[in-house]
Amino acid sequence: MPLAPFVGAVFAVDPEPAMLAQLSERSRDESVSNIVAVLGADVDLVRIGHAIAAPVAAVTVGNALHWMDAAAVFRDSAAILRPGGGVVAITQGPPMWLGEQPWSRDLRRYLERSLGGSVGATCGTDLDTLGARRELLTHCGFGEVQILEHEVDHEIDADYVLGHLYSALSADQISSPNAFERGLRDVLAPHEAAGPLIERLDITALIGTVLNSGLTP
Repeated sequence: MPLAPFVGAVFAVDPEPAMLAQLSERSRDESVSNIVAVLGADVDLVRIGHAIAAPVAAVTVGNALHWMDAAAVFRDSAAILRPGGGVVAITQGPPMWLGEQPWSRDLRRYLERSLGGSVGATCGTDLDTLGARRELLTHCGFGEVQILEHEVDHEIDADYVLGHLYSALSADQISSPNAFERGLRDVLAPHEAAGPLIERLDITALIGTVLNSGLTP
């Protein structure tokens, strides 16, 4: 949705039909007509590029590259981008449960009790992963690679935290969603009573520009 006003068309790819249904509903509500919802995944990039039948300007991955084979995504992106086009991998981290705010620490402890183990994975937001991805872009033929950084404090509430967790966890990790939600709200309630929860976001955009398009007519 944020890209739509600035480009001719957006092909929004997601493997979850419910996500695409919400996007279509939001597009209708906001009278946005240049978004095409595509049921697919990162492994379908080349197939989608050829279906479009023209090199694309940009391939963007929003806070999801840790679910994918980064090398394959960069290689396939280079194959469908026009000369001067780019791939943008955005990370938004660290995960909220790894923050240093008191509510984040309590959330982390609650998740470890609920899930029965450590929740220390950075989801690709650490500096080592960023450096490795930068090298991958160069290896995949991107002639110019840059990193943009942005920090912002974001006011959130228990509903936001719950939605975020459901998007990050698989269904089989939560045996009793009702009990999980009640426990989460109980943990966050004292913090919300003292004021809004603040999530500190360290956002990076890893951008690679391709010099030559790999897509043939």
